[in-house]
Amino acid sequence: MKIALAFLLALSFLTPVTASAASLQPIGAVFFDGDIYLAQNETDKDYVRTAQFIKSDESADNWSKVIAIRHHPRLMNPLMAADKFGKKLQEDHPGLVYQVSPCNGGEEAVIEFTLDSGEAPATFNIYRFMKREGYAGLISYQFSRRVPTVSVTKVGLSDSDKQEWVDKLVKASFDYRIGAPVYRAMASRP
Repeated sequence: MKIALAFLLALSFLTPVTASAASLQPIGAVFFDGDIYLAQNETDKDYVRTAQFIKSDESADNWSKVIAIRHHPRLMNPLMAADKFGKKLQEDHPGLVYQVSPCNGGEEAVIEFTLDSGEAPATFNIYRFMKREGYAGLISYQFSRRVPTVSVTKVGLSDSDKQEWVDKLVKASFDYRIGAPVYRAMASRP
């Protein structure tokens, strides 16, 4: 099996690939807002499969931005899923404020919130829940950004900055299949 995988990997380097953003991606990576995020891990917990990505020039111990892609096979309605998630967050973090909004014609939903433990930095989070072909249930994209805490009540990120990140995540489409083999075709071949 190892020999077959090594052969397939070697063959992929010898076969010309058409030029596109996808063909330039390293295996196990996604692009977002001009940055490359490398796969860190893939986990299964409570019927949710999660793939986490950290900017290529950062580490798990020292990150500023993170992308996560999740498969929620038991969730069916994006708006209900986002609202239920927000209520669970409030149970776990009393006083947390979140906002749920439909997007992409009401077929998807976004939830945004900031987790602030009182210690710097706080974490601004956006989740986008959606249906995707090839998956039972829902897929969610998460974008997290650490931001400095200016005071106990104010996080150092303006409303326009937050909206810009929401808009970018709503438009994002990551070329990554949760649970896919590491050695997979990244682009079409001529």
